[in-house]
Amino acid sequence: PILTLPPTPSDQLRKALEALGIPCFLGGMARGMLGRDSPIHIRQNRRDALKDADLVILAGTVCDFRLSYGRVLSRRSKIIAVNRDRSQLLKNSDMFWKPTIAIQGDAGSFLIKLSEGLKNYSCPTDWVEGLKEGDVKKEKANMEKADERSEEH
Repeated sequence: PILTLPPTPSDQLRKALEALGIPCFLGGMARGMLGRDSPIHIRQNRRDALKDADLVILAGTVCDFRLSYGRVLSRRSKIIAVNRDRSQLLKNSDMFWKPTIAIQGDAGSFLIKLSEGLKNYSCPTDWVEGLKEGDVKKEKANMEKADERSEEH
């Protein structure tokens, strides 16, 4: 037998993340979900943010080379890993990271249920605003660098 689950509608997931106010670093397949101007969509300085976070939710994300096999995660952080695939859920765990809670299930459904369960919660705005300021600053520096004329090429 084969069981397929319907994907979580992206608008429901976006609303859940916005309600929680959690800063989000999106993977390639989800990059457009929050929109370029979203206050919680952070694109730059992921390593620094992960080192400073008290809680990290790896929603469908694998701790592989993109996350330095978990080395970018702080040992002080509580880590919730959610993935449908058990082999991906715990990939590279016990090397540099270990989930505080590991949930084998759909990441989108989990985030929607989390938002529903934490109806009156919102991530501290100073944390999100600080990450967004760093994001804007780094993107501005990248644009300035891209505009520099190169004599060599």
